[in-house]
Amino acid sequence: MKVGIQPVFEAALHSHQIGDLSRAIAGYRKVIEQAPDFAPAHHYLGLLVYQQGDTEKAIALIHRALGLEPDLTEARYNLGNIFRELGRTAEAETCYGQTLQAEPQNADALLNLGTLLCERGAFAESESLLRRLIELAPGHPAAHAAFGALLLRTGRPQDALAEFRLAASRAPRETDILYNLGVAQATCGHARDAEATFRTVVRLAPGHDEAANNLGGALLAQRRHREAVPVFEGLVRRQPHHAGYLGNLAIALHGTGQLTAAEGAYRRALALEPGNATMHANLGTVLREQGWIENALAAYRQALTLDPQLSLARSNLLFALSFKEDADLSEVLAEHRRFDEIHARPLTRAARPHTNTRDPDRRLRVGYLSGDFRIHPCGFFLLPVIENHDHTEVESVCYSVGTGDDAFTRRFRSAASQWREMGALDDEALAGAIRADGIDILVECFGHMAGHRLLAVARKPAPVQVSFPMYPNTTGMQAVDYRLADPHIAPPSVDALYSEVLIRLPETHLCYEPRERSTLPASAMPFETNGYVTFGCFNNISKIGPRTVALWSRLLHSLPSARLVIKWLGLNDPGSGALPTAFAAHGIGPERLQLLGWADHPYEPFRDVDICLDPLRAAGGTTTCDALWMGVPVISA
Repeated sequence: MKVGIQPVFEAALHSHQIGDLSRAIAGYRKVIEQAPDFAPAHHYLGLLVYQQGDTEKAIALIHRALGLEPDLTEARYNLGNIFRELGRTAEAETCYGQTLQAEPQNADALLNLGTLLCERGAFAESESLLRRLIELAPGHPAAHAAFGALLLRTGRPQDALAEFRLAASRAPRETDILYNLGVAQATCGHARDAEATFRTVVRLAPGHDEAANNLGGALLAQRRHREAVPVFEGLVRRQPHHAGYLGNLAIALHGTGQLTAAEGAYRRALALEPGNATMHANLGTVLREQGWIENALAAYRQALTLDPQLSLARSNLLFALSFKEDADLSEVLAEHRRFDEIHARPLTRAARPHTNTRDPDRRLRVGYLSGDFRIHPCGFFLLPVIENHDHTEVESVCYSVGTGDDAFTRRFRSAASQWREMGALDDEALAGAIRADGIDILVECFGHMAGHRLLAVARKPAPVQVSFPMYPNTTGMQAVDYRLADPHIAPPSVDALYSEVLIRLPETHLCYEPRERSTLPASAMPFETNGYVTFGCFNNISKIGPRTVALWSRLLHSLPSARLVIKWLGLNDPGSGALPTAFAAHGIGPERLQLLGWADHPYEPFRDVDICLDPLRAAGGTTTCDALWMGVPVISA
């Protein structure tokens, strides 16, 4: 360096450090004019030129610095950062790798290269580097956060959660770390913890929309749909053209029974993303719950046209077909078998042989797979079964893949020999865990209903697999061997409509535990108070098809003073649903119908009904038992 240049360089560097960038640039250029081979001036000028947006000139300057001084590792590291920001990840990896060759303990290079490798799926290499980094700098928040991200991507959510917790404890106001902690908590099924974490992120960074979106998701996971609605409404106000936020708003509205608004939100989202198959499937469910079965089926079929592998849409289609009054039952079976052919059977074929011992003196290990070990129709019928197992003969294992915790959940935990929280596992890991437990008989309690894990069942984790009769039809799957039934719901004439072998219990398959045993105060029959008969139906309105509407209309015409009460999610939503139009076509006006949404106390509406009616295509299960528990007779086909 020429005499007198060092003070000029130091002055430029000082200007750079205090943010006087124009003076720094002028100083570095003066140094280069007088000492063109002085590498640091080229390096730092390159950084400032990059800040001004002249990318190619910046890269050329830093390359010039490295040409003059190949061991200038700071320049090589910074060049890697520029390439990373530009999305030129291969060049960034090369720069970070060369930096580490010169400085194996460069923590920043270890972090950045480990992160890049994780992002492109080179997980083993990434893990090696990040472990080195943590050994070098234990407790480094960014290191533990990066390692947590790797663990999350490689299917180790519990380990990831521990890393993010450690990182957050060292950097409690670092929103990126807190956000990823919330994601890990949600992935592990800790929805309440995730909610608290995302609330912290939103408080620290009010514009962090993805944190707000995940906050809404955590509320949905806790079935707190009403609280989630304003969260998603706020996001939609800020980003009205974000289809994902509109879709999540629709989910929240759906859960509160605002079906018309939910449908509108889905249609707005689909106008933005018409190729979103999942959104079409979700719209189908809202339409089905309004009674628009044909429209729902069309939405499900559109979803499958867009994505034939979307098993959610096919299951929703099957659920709707199971209630369609004029459906050809053999065609419905064929559709269920199509689910097996496309989604399940390839997994079944790949299943390994089982190694369960055939020792007649050991206890039978029976697993129950459900997301509804709670106050839910599944809970009402399954709890008495598990509570009455002979524990000297049967070891029962409950595999819970749902959320929520209530009085029924606590009874399930107490009654089962083992209780396992499995909601964070994907289908492959879930099947592996069940197989590892040596389950002899696995009872799946979903069928094709919401939240099912049939693709875990398809992997044949147990040698014998049974379908519990919650879903009103066959699974269609080779992997499911048997289905519980009784002579009334499944006489021998229907055997050919099931892929499973039917095991008929002697009298009834119903083993009902009411949601609460305390009874409501006795009241007079509504007829005695009103002077007219009140009929009621509290079934899923998807079951109320044209033939049922026609029959019930004839009944109402034969009793001109009678009324009909129908209760289902969203029926109290003005303008929602197909039922008023369907009854009007048979001359039954709105004054003869009372449409109710879900009640805070599910038994209370039965006090206002004299006789309950069952739809023709699919009889009630829970609703029939609820009615009888409340002393209300039921007329069924």
